[in-house]
Amino acid sequence: MKFASRSLVVVAVMFLVFGCGQAPEPETQKIVEINAEVAIPTVELEGSAWQAVSITGQPTVEGVVSTIAFEAEGKVGGNAGCNQYFGSWGVDGDAISFGHMGATQMMCVKPEVMEQESRFLEALGNAERFAVDDGMLVIFSTGIEVPTRLAPAPQKSVVSGAVFYRERIALPPDATISVKLVDVSRADAPAVVLAEQEIVPEGSVPVAFELEYDAEKVDERMSYAIQARIESGGELMFTTTEMIPVITRDAPTEDVQVLVQRVQ
Repeated sequence: MKFASRSLVVVAVMFLVFGCGQAPEPETQKIVEINAEVAIPTVELEGSAWQAVSITGQPTVEGVVSTIAFEAEGKVGGNAGCNQYFGSWGVDGDAISFGHMGATQMMCVKPEVMEQESRFLEALGNAERFAVDDGMLVIFSTGIEVPTRLAPAPQKSVVSGAVFYRERIALPPDATISVKLVDVSRADAPAVVLAEQEIVPEGSVPVAFELEYDAEKVDERMSYAIQARIESGGELMFTTTEMIPVITRDAPTEDVQVLVQRVQ
């Protein structure tokens, strides 16, 4: 399978554990290929989306979501916990397999997030059969004693874009980027955080972000914005200084460009 639309460089290796590291630009992020050919998909799973409840017997980390969406034409994709992945899927009876799969290589700040992502991708890479048990999708994987269980995923709402600055300088190796989706409707009260992402970039900007939020908490009468800051060694380097509206009042939810200014 080709990924020309993403203009990504494929690194052909055996599926082990997805590494971490953020490429300078989203369109040139590396992916890692997982495994081989798959069977022709059927319609039972097509169009469905699932969210992991437990992965190989261990419950998911609170606030960390690992998902899978079975798309048409044998395509599959989702969020492994930190990185986005994509590829192909197929079933033959109760046998299931995933192939030609790749993922972005963004550094996950918290070790427990990286560990969950690794187990999730390993479970998919070694998937051999599936079942639907009491409304839950159960995936059994070769060499893994306890299966992975997934519940139907709630409707996904996302704000995505990139953080950038104008200075021609690289970020320090220990730099971290914090991106928040906030409710800024009340000028006399602190902004309410609806979603947050911590990123450890590799290299310089722009750095892609994706914030998944609960659409039921959004009021069309209110105002929402993206806030971002870059820190190094505990010191603030860059921050947003202007309001960057999103979601309501015809504001965008995709390709949101977040300019951060250098702190003097």
